[in-house]
Amino acid sequence: MHKRKNKPYTPSYFMKRLKDSGYIIWKMFDNYGEHDSRYWTMLIEPESDAVWITCYLNKQEKGDYYFELDDGNRNIPRKLLLKTESVETIISRLVSFNIKGTGTSISENKNINNVDDAKSRQRTKETVLENQETAHAS
Repeated sequence: MHKRKNKPYTPSYFMKRLKDSGYIIWKMFDNYGEHDSRYWTMLIEPESDAVWITCYLNKQEKGDYYFELDDGNRNIPRKLLLKTESVETIISRLVSFNIKGTGTSISENKNINNVDDAKSRQRTKETVLENQETAHAS
């Protein structure tokens, strides 16, 4: 499937819309295998809510797309799957689960700008794991 502009499943458009709504976004992975319906995965609000959003293309039918939201079943029902043509719908769902943007600009987080750097990705993963361990210890 072609990456078209201004579609919710287009990573750059999705990131821009969430960034404009005040969310911190880390693009984590977008190189899934050819027969894998996952298209990309991003981490929203990594230092607080840590919500994984995975976009699926052609999951059930050719041309369809879904978004899976997962925060480890803390605020969002386990692996919530949304089929929507609107990023606003996803933002509304995040807000309904009390997941609000912290207002930090995406360009202020150097991990996003260096997402292709393996060391940066490793540091990101370690930071997320440390934050999760700290949260569970509290």
